[in-house]
Amino acid sequence: MMALMPDRRGLGRLPRPLRRRRASPIVVRFSRIFTRLERQLARAGRTTVGGWIAGRVPVLLLPTTGRRSGKPHTTPLLYHRVAGGSLLLIAANGAADWNPDWFHNLAADPSVEVELDGIRYPAQARVLQGGDRMAMWDEALRAFPGLEAAQRESSRAVPLIQVTVD
Repeated sequence: MMALMPDRRGLGRLPRPLRRRRASPIVVRFSRIFTRLERQLARAGRTTVGGWIAGRVPVLLLPTTGRRSGKPHTTPLLYHRVAGGSLLLIAANGAADWNPDWFHNLAADPSVEVELDGIRYPAQARVLQGGDRMAMWDEALRAFPGLEAAQRESSRAVPLIQVTVD
């Protein structure tokens, strides 16, 4: 095991699982190209690559406003339509130990628009807590095949978000 190396400020280095690592430039570039492709496919109502890999799970586009920058961001996300017509989102972030940026933006401003097949709908988002989260967890496991593995690999509870289209 690697010993903790002191940094310039003498604070010590965080253990590897607690460090937030920067992606290499090639990974960042690929991610941006892939996300752009996913947005185009979702807007056209076509099956996206991410949705196909996840077992033909449908994808919506979630436009949010950066909570610190104020800049608009559009994120393609897997979703599941639950009884009653609301949409279920997961903030798995690839099993990372931190929540994705879009989740923090959504928590800061839960009044959103979701884009399904190129059409935008006003909606309200709500992070499921406690009993509501537990009640929806089994349905989320059935809807998102990789969710159980992501939860097992992550040290945080993967948030479930219910989006109610107005």
